[in-house]
Amino acid sequence: MGNSDVATATVATQPSVLWSILRGVGKLLFLVLILWFLHEMMPASDTLMAAWQRWLAGDPTSTLLLFIGGGILFVALGLPRQTLALLGGYVYGTLSGCLLALLVTLAGSVLTYAVARRLGRPLLQRRFPAQIAKFDDWTADHVFAKTLALRLFPVGSNLATNIAAGVSHAPPRPFFLASLLGFVPQTAVFALSGTAVGDSSLFHMLMAIALLIVSIVTGGYVVNVWRHRNS
Repeated sequence: MGNSDVATATVATQPSVLWSILRGVGKLLFLVLILWFLHEMMPASDTLMAAWQRWLAGDPTSTLLLFIGGGILFVALGLPRQTLALLGGYVYGTLSGCLLALLVTLAGSVLTYAVARRLGRPLLQRRFPAQIAKFDDWTADHVFAKTLALRLFPVGSNLATNIAAGVSHAPPRPFFLASLLGFVPQTAVFALSGTAVGDSSLFHMLMAIALLIVSIVTGGYVVNVWRHRNS
């Protein structure tokens, strides 16, 4: 199977833009609802949320270290990176929360990639040589463009993408640079949503939903252009 054949087959299996919008908005509203419940329904009682708020006010350095260290493991284990951005926006505000979540998400992705490259490839190479060969063929060129297209269009699993890149010969520099750029839209949207919950701002929440839809449509357009160029 040629490089363009693998690329075309991969993109052809991706869901529609409409389905991606519905799934993305649904995930955003679900996570926001949980955070809103913690913020609005339990702030005054002696709960975990109240203790968390006191800790934020009293020991910001430990909170930051917990956010970074826990967040890296959170992402590396394949848990939703959007949750990290939502909490970042809630605790640190939109800009700082977005930047922190981006760096932590990237670090978690690097950790998964490194483990897959060091431990996963030798094992999988022996057991699934044909599949590894396809991964290597797909990442033979245009790694930056392919990775950016996949990251912009919210499909699949961040964990699976990082593992696939790690077990293949995907070079780390273009893969992670494209990943960082591709993470920006959704991270910014969820950080804005977290800030909206903290500020009880319906306007910011509606803005976040609108930006999420725009980012998904833009990502779908990028994927479609890339597919036609490589078909």
